[in-house]
Amino acid sequence: MKKTFLLILFSFTAIFAFNGNGYSNDNLAQLNSPASPDNSKWYFGGNIGVNFWNDYFLISAEPMAGYKVTSKFSLGAKLNYSFRKDNNSAPQNFTYNNYGGSIFARYNPVPRGYLHAEFNFINYKPDCLGGLPFT
Repeated sequence: MKKTFLLILFSFTAIFAFNGNGYSNDNLAQLNSPASPDNSKWYFGGNIGVNFWNDYFLISAEPMAGYKVTSKFSLGAKLNYSFRKDNNSAPQNFTYNNYGGSIFARYNPVPRGYLHAEFNFINYKPDCLGGLPFT
């Protein structure tokens, strides 16, 4: 069952990855026209994740906001939260609620790449559901 699921997942990933660029002839004319400048110095993003396997479950969220100081240098901040439940450690079961934040700096030396430095603070809260987690 797991092999079938992974095979289907890989197939869909390969189909979407090699589906071409998705541009029609109408869109090609727009690609060759000069792009309108983006005047916003703010950018937003982040991550949302879910992971589960056997008796392990993880859900996480990490919103991010950044400010372009110059065209090649930016500063920003992130918040993060994750919930993890691990039932693999018999006879103890662990639940973790981790939260925190970070600040970062980015430098773009080339158009499609950047260097990223980040200071991250995480509040690590383990809860044991069957005894003391650490002795």
